[in-house]
Amino acid sequence: MKYLFPPLLMLLMTAALLYAQTSPTSNTNDTEHKRSLILSEQVHIIFLNHCAQCHGPDLDDPEGGFDFILNLKQLAADPNYIVPTKPDQSYIWEVIESDEMPPPDSDIPPLSEKQKETVKWWIESGAATRDQSTVIIHDIPLTERTVTIDQPRISASRKIIQFLGQFHPASSHFPISLLLVAALSEFLLITTQQHSLKSITRFTLWLGAFAALLATALGLFDAAYLILAPHKQWILNTHRFLGIATTILAFLALISLEYHSVKPESRSRLPLRIILFIIAPLICCVGFFGSALVFGIDHYTW
Repeated sequence: MKYLFPPLLMLLMTAALLYAQTSPTSNTNDTEHKRSLILSEQVHIIFLNHCAQCHGPDLDDPEGGFDFILNLKQLAADPNYIVPTKPDQSYIWEVIESDEMPPPDSDIPPLSEKQKETVKWWIESGAATRDQSTVIIHDIPLTERTVTIDQPRISASRKIIQFLGQFHPASSHFPISLLLVAALSEFLLITTQQHSLKSITRFTLWLGAFAALLATALGLFDAAYLILAPHKQWILNTHRFLGIATTILAFLALISLEYHSVKPESRSRLPLRIILFIIAPLICCVGFFGSALVFGIDHYTW
């Protein structure tokens, strides 16, 4: 029983992480709204630096008679310019994406790809806006303006969680390699009957299971305050679900392995092998969806 206690404990911890991540909370919508507001603040700065020179509120003769580019609330309410959640139907996004605005012959620098993506995410997330009183533009010439934004206070716990979450990509390489080696060594044991391979399976499975638990915890931290485009949300959810499932299976495999070693009369390693051979393709899928968050879902196309 003493050999089963550590994996059982880790399995319970993994289940607790799964429950904490998937259980409904009262402030989920509030968190999403705050993320949208942070996006709106970034969009406001982008429009201030790249659009307000021709469409600002203090111009006597704004281009096209359009002078409320900095009033995001009015902008988002006008379907002629923005259709919330639908950037492809929003005129503002069309002229930004095509580099029609700012005009190529103007002195205003064009938007970077990252800035364009920010504007697109803001529209996709519903084009939420803060109360205008929270964005203060100092009364100085437009080209010299700075923006003071009432940023939400970031707690120490959030900073710690975000810091630890940064290590998720690096930590995820260990369970992928270790669990794949565990499955491979067990396959070679079947084909070669070299019993020395059992020690390789046990060593890599122990390390791989705990590495998977660590990577899963860091992944949940990384996603806790992640601002993600809506079209990538399903990728994140799939990556998270498969990652947690892989961790649970790794500890089930570990329990099966230790049960087999403490019960000599139980000669079959079939349950262990079934779990390991499920883990092998599953963890490859976890890695695929993880990289898809960074490079896009089609990053392996020919």
